[in-house]
Amino acid sequence: MTERAQTGIDFLIGMTVFLIAVGFVFSFVPTMFDPFTGHGVDNDLVADRSAAQLAEEVLAEDSTTPNVLNTTETEAFFEDCPIESELGIDDRNVRIVIGPSEMELECGDDPPSGTSVSVSQRLVSIDGENHLLSVRVW
Repeated sequence: MTERAQTGIDFLIGMTVFLIAVGFVFSFVPTMFDPFTGHGVDNDLVADRSAAQLAEEVLAEDSTTPNVLNTTETEAFFEDCPIESELGIDDRNVRIVIGPSEMELECGDDPPSGTSVSVSQRLVSIDGENHLLSVRVW
């Protein structure tokens, strides 16, 4: 007398467990190495921090009145464009503009076409006139 187990059902259950385990491994393993792939920095965060640092510290009249810029400090900054030394970011990948007005100040190059650009803006005051400080990072 031949006693056989339910091979069809056993095979189905075994293959189901195996495929679920393989699917889990394929979905989990690529994310395991994400911290080591070096995706770079978040440009939105860099643009926002740079705009805040310029408006509140680097170009500000004093620390108690953020967004009120010192005229001589602002003009000196845009003459020299010390982006890397003042903000700590690569000056090839950033453009800073204060305007639009008759006193439009620019620092940095335009981004290459087709590049994803992150923009952060602050409303600032120079000599009692409102201007828009714009920081573009790519």
